[in-house]
Amino acid sequence: AYQRAGLWKVALDIFTEMKHIGVLPNTVTYSAVISALQRGAQWKLALEAFREMPLRGLAPNIVTYTALIGALEQGGRLSLATKIWEQMMQDPEVAPDSVAYTSMI
Repeated sequence: AYQRAGLWKVALDIFTEMKHIGVLPNTVTYSAVISALQRGAQWKLALEAFREMPLRGLAPNIVTYTALIGALEQGGRLSLATKIWEQMMQDPEVAPDSVAYTSMI
C-alpha cells in the first residue's frame, strides 16, 4: 500500500522492521520495496536491496529488474541500468516483457 502511494520511507521502514523481527522477505517483497524506492527516486537504496537478494538466496524476477532499471534511469545511471539489463537478458529464469523493454527505451 505504501509503495503504491509513493511513501518510500514508510515502505522501507516496514521492510526493515520485517527483517528485524525474523519475517523472511521473498522476491515479491524485494520487488515491492525496490518499486517503492524507484518511485521515491532512491536509486542507491534500490540497488542495495537488489544486491542483498542473492545473499538471502533469492533471485530477481522481471518486476524486480524492471523496477531497478527504472530507478537507475531516473537517477541518471544509464550505464549501470544497461549493465542490469544485460544481466537480466542473461538470466534464463527471466523473460523480458513489454514493460521491461519500455524501461530501456
